[in-house]
Amino acid sequence: MSHSKANDQFEIWRYGLRGGFNFNRNLILSAEYFESRIEHKIRPRWNAVFYDPDDLTSYTFKALKREARGRLTYRTPGGMTISGSLGMAKLRLDYDEDDDIFYFLEDDVGGMEFSAGDEDTEIIGDLAASWAPRDNLSIYVYYARDLVMSAVKKLHSDSVGAVVRWKPSDSWHMTMRGQYWSYEDDNALFLLQGDSFWELMPDEGIWFGLDLSTVSTSDACDYYWSPYWDQRLMTVLRYRQIWHGYSFRLDLMGGLQREDARPLRRTDDADLSSAADWEMAWGVSSSYNKRVFKKVDLFVDANVMALREYIDHRFLIGFNLGF
Repeated sequence: MSHSKANDQFEIWRYGLRGGFNFNRNLILSAEYFESRIEHKIRPRWNAVFYDPDDLTSYTFKALKREARGRLTYRTPGGMTISGSLGMAKLRLDYDEDDDIFYFLEDDVGGMEFSAGDEDTEIIGDLAASWAPRDNLSIYVYYARDLVMSAVKKLHSDSVGAVVRWKPSDSWHMTMRGQYWSYEDDNALFLLQGDSFWELMPDEGIWFGLDLSTVSTSDACDYYWSPYWDQRLMTVLRYRQIWHGYSFRLDLMGGLQREDARPLRRTDDADLSSAADWEMAWGVSSSYNKRVFKKVDLFVDANVMALREYIDHRFLIGFNLGF
């Protein structure tokens, strides 16, 4: 079960179950079911038929996303792990399209028409592979198809990504990741992120790291998160302990964040686009995993990030039960 709030727009409760069994040490079959209750607050700007900078009215939308999928995971004799899932997802929007707000929204600039999409079930799934060509290098690549997290409009997305982890030495770890999303409405989002950690005090488990990231969408949209060249430079002080049946990590983060001004939709949208210069950002992140009984593991994950005008957070708690 998890709770998250992001970008001062989204609040999401997500809960579900996942279970499976091993045919042998290399083949696992599993299934999962999750529900997400989405609360989405917007002040129409980019998708407003007419943008009035003096109108500060905001609207709250709610939706329920249900998803179920089966997954097959196989480990090859050479050590590569291949995982694939296939399932169904449905988004139920909790509003009436005859509400007055929809007369002021449009899908395309100048189109003056809005469609929330149907409530048909969508096919979702993913395909991933991970391998370690060397002892100090691991690679993970994946493709995923899913519904966009929105309570205003139903859209699907396709994404591809990769994560590369390299350990130049036992006391120096590096990670690079990238992901690209293609949305049903012809928009696109990409993320690039890299971090590097050095072990300062091995006996105490103290590490110091740098984390750099940038994320941007091609076009602005009120119906989902659409940043424009959001760039972050963070320093991280990490405490980490790993024992048999127990792991704990605590990150204290501080740094800078900025965002570019997005090009205007129309020449008369003079106050619509805005930029933010480098400003302070800070955060705390932690994870905890412990075997509380012989076959029961507890895992907890928390993340809080304070940016210019809002605070993002995500809390997750769950149990793993083995037989």
